[in-house]
Amino acid sequence: MTLTKRRIPKLGHAEMHKYCIDESLLTDDAFQPQTYTIRLEKGNFILPHDSLLSNESKYNSRYALRLAFDKSPYPPQPMWTKPGHGPDAMKMWEWKDFVGRESLELEKQANAWWGDCVVC
Repeated sequence: MTLTKRRIPKLGHAEMHKYCIDESLLTDDAFQPQTYTIRLEKGNFILPHDSLLSNESKYNSRYALRLAFDKSPYPPQPMWTKPGHGPDAMKMWEWKDFVGRESLELEKQANAWWGDCVVC
C-alpha cells in the first residue's frame, strides 16, 4: 500500500484543494510503499476506541465487519510534520483495527445479553 499526494477533486460537496491533507501533514518518507498483513473478520464488534475508553456496554454501536492490520496503516509519529495537535492526541499510528457495516441486529443481541441490568 502506498500513500499518494494525488487528491480527489471533491468529496461530496467539499472541494478538496481547500484542505490541508497528506503532503502538507506528512514527511516524504510517509509516501514510501508499505507492506501489511490484513484480515477481514465477520462477527460482533464495537469501535476500537470504545473498547479502550470504557467497558463494553449495551450503548456501544455494533458492527459486523472488522479490518485488522498487523501494524497501523497510518504513518508513525516521526513521519508527521506537526504531530503535536490531532495526531498526537489521537495517536493514529497505533490504530490497527477498523470496523464497518453497523448492525442493529447485533445491537439487539448485545442488549438481550445485558437484559434489564441497570448498573453492570
